[in-house]
Amino acid sequence: MKTIESLSECYFAGKGTALVLPAEAHKSSRQSEAQGSNIQKHLQSMFYLLRPEETLKMAVKLESVHPNRTRYLVVVSRFGRRAEESCLLGIDCNEKTTVGLVLRVLADTAITLDGDG
Repeated sequence: MKTIESLSECYFAGKGTALVLPAEAHKSSRQSEAQGSNIQKHLQSMFYLLRPEETLKMAVKLESVHPNRTRYLVVVSRFGRRAEESCLLGIDCNEKTTVGLVLRVLADTAITLDGDG
């Protein structure tokens, strides 16, 4: 049986800065003991939600009116039977990292963000 390794692009960019995760960072134990920033920890926890054939293309931290709520809008893709398939995930990174939204992206999909994430 052939194993497909995740092709996750391990980076986060925002407001003129970029954070690159080491290639091995998302493959280590699920309990992150690294002394990285919250964003790095959040990205690592997002990788654990993905299947090996999925690629995290982009993660955008959303603004929240609630100080203890951290949310991201994440673009994930994989190669399907005929073409690349993509979806948007709404991910909450609080005590646990959970998926709150799954939205398939089609050619005519239009999305507007309004309100709290």
